[in-house]
Amino acid sequence: MRYPEDVSVTATAQLALSGTSDASTISGSVTLTRAALNPHADLGRLIAESAKPSPTPESPSDYLRGMRFDVRIQSSPVFELETALTRDVQAEVDLRLRGTPLRPVLLGSVSVNAGEIQLFGNNYTVNRGNIRFQNAVRIEPIFDVNLETKARGVIVSISLSGTTQN
Repeated sequence: MRYPEDVSVTATAQLALSGTSDASTISGSVTLTRAALNPHADLGRLIAESAKPSPTPESPSDYLRGMRFDVRIQSSPVFELETALTRDVQAEVDLRLRGTPLRPVLLGSVSVNAGEIQLFGNNYTVNRGNIRFQNAVRIEPIFDVNLETKARGVIVSISLSGTTQN
């Protein structure tokens, strides 16, 4: 089950639908200006849910069956990422939406260049944060994150890498 009320996105888009009802393509670009996460959203659940395949309708329309995506998704220079657990996050989005409405695919990356995040009651500085999408068959985020905090005078560095399954 998806939880669309947990994420809010503001964007501008220039999209075109071309072709016939048997074979069509939605192409163009989407520029993200703002993304916000509901303060009560469970980030872990959202990440886990993003890796699950979208449910296929029992009887998809012929129109959807013949449709393909070719859409670039990128962040604007003044992109804002707002969550209750982050502060001053600077992120860049450069993705391609490919595939079909029944089997969408994301390719590209989301990079966090600076900012702070709160995890388990501690504030961490983001040294590196990348989410790459390289699987041309399904949406499968690959994480590469390095966070740092100071606890009792000791610098603690945490690195996470891999997929949601690993």
